Amino acid sequence: MWRLLAGFEATIPVPPTLDDETPTDLLQRGEYKAVNALVKGDGSISDGMVMKLLLDDTIDKCSKMGNLRLMILSCKNESENMLFKADQRAAAREKAYNMLQRYIKLVMVGAFLVTSKASEVKETFSQWCAQYSAQMQVAAEMSELD
Repeated sequence: MWRLLAGFEATIPVPPTLDDETPTDLLQRGEYKAVNALVKGDGSISDGMVMKLLLDDTIDKCSKMGNLRLMILSCKNESENMLFKADQRAAAREKAYNMLQRYIKLVMVGAFLVTSKASEVKETFSQWCAQYSAQMQVAAEMSELD
């Protein structure tokens, strides 16, 4: 993602399409309903899917430090595991939710940086986000970790 911002040619990764994908496969790729609501369809952020793919590529390249998508899924799974106490499951769910919100914000920041670099109109991140407030509200409401 950052190579694109710096003006370098970037190869946009192509998402894998498998006929036998499981729900876990989709979540490992960050295909959460809240994320998809923001990057696909009518009114989505400009080049949202491209921004998501570039972010995913960056996350994968830095995965030795940690992989945000896999951490979200791990906490989600922990929050659904009945072997844990209720307070542990609640804490894991809160952590997964917060990480999912972070993932969504990273997609937004990437889109903002690319858009603002290409635009002659300079606006703040908050001003830019205001035009997507309805989509961000939908994403926030859909952040049920599925």
